[in-house]
Amino acid sequence: MDHFIGGEARSFTFERVNMGTKKEPGKFDCHAKAELDEPLFVLLARDEYAPAVVRYWAAIKNGAPLRDPFALDHPNVCDPKIRASLPEKLREALSCADAMQAWRAKNRP
Repeated sequence: MDHFIGGEARSFTFERVNMGTKKEPGKFDCHAKAELDEPLFVLLARDEYAPAVVRYWAAIKNGAPLRDPFALDHPNVCDPKIRASLPEKLREALSCADAMQAWRAKNRP
């Protein structure tokens, strides 16, 4: 799958995780875990920036500097060996970013 990082396309192959959907929520379903009055923000695959935002969040959660403009190039997002060793929640988030990108390519060319 091609990821556009730093303005250039890079191809990566990562594990596939069954992604949660509105119809079939996943293991880390934020709607089910949110408190009744807790604000939340949802990114949809149709949003062209959603995959990058999710990857940036995962990189920061795994130690990339918060203000690093190159966090999407951080090895904990790009390197398949490191990515495979991430906590399950981060692996799912990165797989979600991959699925978002694939969905958008198919449905919003």
